[in-house]
Amino acid sequence: MSENYLRKTIPIDRMDCASCALTIEKEMKKLEGVKDVRINLLIRKVVVTYDPEKIDVPDLEKKIEDLGYRISYKKYESIFDKILKIFKIKPKKEEGEAFIRTINDHEFEALVLKSNKPVALIFMSKNCPSCKRLEKDLKDVEERFKDQVRFYQMDITSTNTWEEYGITSTPILLYFKKGNPLKIESKSAIPQKEEIEKQIEKLIETT
Repeated sequence: MSENYLRKTIPIDRMDCASCALTIEKEMKKLEGVKDVRINLLIRKVVVTYDPEKIDVPDLEKKIEDLGYRISYKKYESIFDKILKIFKIKPKKEEGEAFIRTINDHEFEALVLKSNKPVALIFMSKNCPSCKRLEKDLKDVEERFKDQVRFYQMDITSTNTWEEYGITSTPILLYFKKGNPLKIESKSAIPQKEEIEKQIEKLIETT
């Protein structure tokens, strides 16, 4: 395998027959940047070899979801949540439930360092009130910039990546571009929503 290519294993729910497997394989091979797709129907996993400069993991996942399947490690809205959304009723956020996608150490390279889009990443801890407030603000910002920037968070109580970036307190919001952390001026240790939006705009301008 070329050093320019990465390999991602994606567990899939609802992939129950050979026809499902063939459909996923055929459609994913059409994606620009995908070199190879291997399906293991027995354990319901797809192994994709791809060029991270042309496509990244969230786009691979989206293609699978667009075909009507679900990624086993992702959380989805329930039917009840969808009904509440129709009537514009916000469901109660359960303890520990994340607003934005939480990633772990072994996902960090593929989702952050190898992302073909800029990344906004919060280093946080689940019991920190300030972290929850920043997480919510970042989720609001994500709705505006989700097609241009990837948004993630990492819990320092269950990961070690934060040690590599000199994190001494939480929450800390870092931005990454082409695998490199960027220094963007902030007026406060914990930026407000409006400041985050300006930071994201500046991040996009330099992309």
